[in-house]
Amino acid sequence: MNDLIIREMATSDAGEIAELMCILGYPTSTGEMKERIQQMLAHPDYQCFISQLKGEINGFIGLVKTLRFQRNGQTGRIATLIVHPDFRNRGIGSILVKKAENWFQSQGIDIVILTSSTERIKAHKFYGKLGYSETGLRLAKSIEP
Repeated sequence: MNDLIIREMATSDAGEIAELMCILGYPTSTGEMKERIQQMLAHPDYQCFISQLKGEINGFIGLVKTLRFQRNGQTGRIATLIVHPDFRNRGIGSILVKKAENWFQSQGIDIVILTSSTERIKAHKFYGKLGYSETGLRLAKSIEP
């Protein structure tokens, strides 16, 4: 892992990030991802870090800062985390989460939240090992615009 590079996302990463989003279960074209990246790069409350090994992107973590109603300050949210299946169990996910936590701390954020689908049992165990605990239940509903 000495060759692992963690860096900020760039628009030129759109194709490889789109492939990772598809693996995660969210079909995404390169064009769609490019548009999303451009919007996020222009917004100071979004950040994304890429993991790269020998020039190949193998994972990324997407972050969001949000204001909170419950108390003053902001909350950090891990919006997306994926490591390509061929690179899992090598510590890359843990490195990305630590990078995210460090970024949130640099932003004055003292709590990080995330959501994970109920069927992602391995992900729940992974987050538990990093100190994250279940604090609630996420409910969702699709609505027509």
